[in-house]
Amino acid sequence: HSCDIGSFLYCVRASSPVKVLSGPFPDAPPTRCSLLPGSIHDVSLRLSVPLPNQTSDNGDSDILVDDADAGEVKFLRLSQRRGWVADRRIDHLDKDGKTLRVSYLMQDI
Repeated sequence: HSCDIGSFLYCVRASSPVKVLSGPFPDAPPTRCSLLPGSIHDVSLRLSVPLPNQTSDNGDSDILVDDADAGEVKFLRLSQRRGWVADRRIDHLDKDGKTLRVSYLMQDI
């Protein structure tokens, strides 16, 4: 884990609204808010969270990742305690879960 405290500006890169989460973890319940594509937001805290080792159901760790950043997610705390957003989404590209793709949702500006 690493943590950066300060004032940062992020732009929503996603083509659809990004859900605001209630906490800094992937399965946190969403709030009622979403961030619109192209909007810019103040972030007061960046928390880098390594993802657990990606393994398939049979215990193999031969996961193919098309991006070096698939091993971690940065959770961004919106200023004024409005909630958290992840800076990227990591999707499984195949049904056996061995290939991952990173989609960037937020960009530091």
